[in-house]
Amino acid sequence: MRAALRGFVDHDGTVVAAAIAYHVLLSVFPLLLGATAIAAFFVEESDLRASLADTLTLYLPPQAAEVIYRNVEEATRARGTVGIAAVATFLWTCSAAAGVARHALNRIWGVKRARAYWRRKLQEILTTLLVGAILGVSLVWTVALGLVERFAPEELARWFRGILGVWGLRVFLPFLLVLLAFLAAYRLLPNRRIPWRHLWPGSLVGAVLFELARQGMFWGVGRLVHYQLVYGSLAGAVVFLVWGYAVAAIFLFGAEVSRSAHHLEGAIRVPNHDEIP
Repeated sequence: MRAALRGFVDHDGTVVAAAIAYHVLLSVFPLLLGATAIAAFFVEESDLRASLADTLTLYLPPQAAEVIYRNVEEATRARGTVGIAAVATFLWTCSAAAGVARHALNRIWGVKRARAYWRRKLQEILTTLLVGAILGVSLVWTVALGLVERFAPEELARWFRGILGVWGLRVFLPFLLVLLAFLAAYRLLPNRRIPWRHLWPGSLVGAVLFELARQGMFWGVGRLVHYQLVYGSLAGAVVFLVWGYAVAAIFLFGAEVSRSAHHLEGAIRVPNHDEIP
């Protein structure tokens, strides 16, 4: 851990985390507008809003979730136009966040060889879509819970929500999805094929730190820190930016842990051409 922390400082992790959080802030609104506009064609608007509200509370502090949730009604009223425009904007802006993450991961792993621009951009967009799809499973899960409660027998619905719903949705599912998202990003973004055995330690540490930070942030905001007194109506956006910065820092620190695990098996060998996708 000491080597990972030293690497995080040497590679300007605090500065890079701020850059990633900035790009994520720009992309999250187009993402949700596009996703909800498209999903509204298949799910009733009331069910969609309720499921999205439950999902946002899994990953965002209450103030940040409230700001984002207010945009859902507009998305469901202007489905087609907002959906197309938002998805196009989301792919470009969020791929920029993936580009910053790629640059940071290449620096962490000591990779200097670059990919062609079109290949790099395509990889960033595909990685963004994959990570978004992984985290989007939470929304599918909440929708499924709603369908079970509506159509399943009462006893089965109560058992499903009590055992699988509450515990799985609030504890296990966010941890598992963040773990998979970190694994996907660590594997796909660098310009070098990193062995899976070296990615698991950083992904696991990152997921654990994310869960601890999530619980701490959710408990502390509103109790210890009162952003509304300083930022007023912008408090939700500021909370989201602070949370995004914390998650980005955890993501980069997890990469440093993976790099340290790699060093435990010896010096990092220079990759050959076959290792560069």
